[in-house]
Amino acid sequence: MKAPDFETRMQILEMKLQKEGVQFSDEIKEYICSYIKNNIRELEGVIISLVAQSTLNKKQIDLKLVKEVLRQFISPEDREISVENIKQLVAKHFNVPVEKLHSKTRLREVVMARQLSMYLAKNYTNSSLKAIGDSFGGRDHSTVIHSLKTVQDIMDTDILFKDKVNALVKKVQSTLVKL
Repeated sequence: MKAPDFETRMQILEMKLQKEGVQFSDEIKEYICSYIKNNIRELEGVIISLVAQSTLNKKQIDLKLVKEVLRQFISPEDREISVENIKQLVAKHFNVPVEKLHSKTRLREVVMARQLSMYLAKNYTNSSLKAIGDSFGGRDHSTVIHSLKTVQDIMDTDILFKDKVNALVKKVQSTLVKL
């Protein structure tokens, strides 16, 4: 059985939170779902641990507490950056919904966010070109190659764009193994 994708994990988390009568911010839900990938029981465990920690220590459930709790659930090898993490970072940076990166839209800001996500995914994950293409709405590996070339060409000619890419690279690098 295949592990659920990010959107499915978000829906499952929402259902579990409703069942527990708890609400988390979107940022916290996205953060949890980007790290808990394979086991739905772990999602339940994270929710229970967060509620318990919050209640026992009289702490608000914030990103700091979430990071503390997630350290108990995530092994060091799982702390690597994923294509999903990169998509979220880039989408947030460009103020574009992650779902738009999967779509066929050709709006300039969406295309640039999609291409840049593919570029970063190739450089910071172990995913193959096919896997990267698949994670962006079933695109072909040749589309990923085109995106890599396009981003590199723009970086070679546009200093402002290169600065923007470097800022995103720093964000990606800061998330590596830094749970």
